[in-house]
Amino acid sequence: MSEPFIAEIRIFAGNFAPRGWAFCNGQLLPISQNTALFSLIGTTYGGDGRTTTALPNLQGRAPMHAGNGPGLTSRRLGERAGTTTVTLSEAQMPNHTHAMHGSENEFDTADGPQAKKEPLKLLFLRTQNFFFLERITF
Repeated sequence: MSEPFIAEIRIFAGNFAPRGWAFCNGQLLPISQNTALFSLIGTTYGGDGRTTTALPNLQGRAPMHAGNGPGLTSRRLGERAGTTTVTLSEAQMPNHTHAMHGSENEFDTADGPQAKKEPLKLLFLRTQNFFFLERITF
């Protein structure tokens, strides 16, 4: 991993903050112990600017670059937007289809002398990288 910058945000898949890092959970930090960080972020994410500064709060959020673009609304650094959950209606979802594949192979119902072959009917539904499997009885 390259040498980190002060005020850099990185994704980390752990339940602890590595040494020298802190969670982006909106916590207040004393300016006296974090002068370099305060000189870069000031009170962008909170704090009173005299004794405290705050880290960004990305709990239930995703980072977004400041600025604007064609067809997009303007965003400023530190701005909070959106909601934690959204319920989509059928009208908001685009028309699409899912590929369905079936199989009619035999399988063993038991081990030993009681074993017999029975047809197995399976239905596979693939959605992106997820497979749903259901046994169908005919």
